[in-house]
Amino acid sequence: MLNLILKLFISVIYSVLIVACSGSTESLDEDDSNSNGSVIISWQSPSRNTDGSELTNLSGHMIYYGLSPENLDNSLNASNIGLNVYLIENLKTKTIYYFAITSINSDNVESSYSPIVSKYIL
Repeated sequence: MLNLILKLFISVIYSVLIVACSGSTESLDEDDSNSNGSVIISWQSPSRNTDGSELTNLSGHMIYYGLSPENLDNSLNASNIGLNVYLIENLKTKTIYYFAITSINSDNVESSYSPIVSKYIL
């Protein structure tokens, strides 16, 4: 019974993609790092639980990001399950960011990270 209540999602989100990124080009000074870059991240939601059963209680996603794949210390709640794209703003320019997505079910159980993707913010 407990196993049925705590079903987890597939640990791999099928695809995570950085759709677009932007940053200021006003200053090309190597020592200058602005916080006005942005990325649009897109993903495909899982459709199955880890036991292979159909996922029927998806309630949202979390987006994790940071300056290294081992330290994704920023997070955003993407609770609109019908929308699998998100704009992340106020990123430092001239910096590589790493991103991962998780899924959350209605019992507030969170999946493992998707594959981590990276993007250099111009």
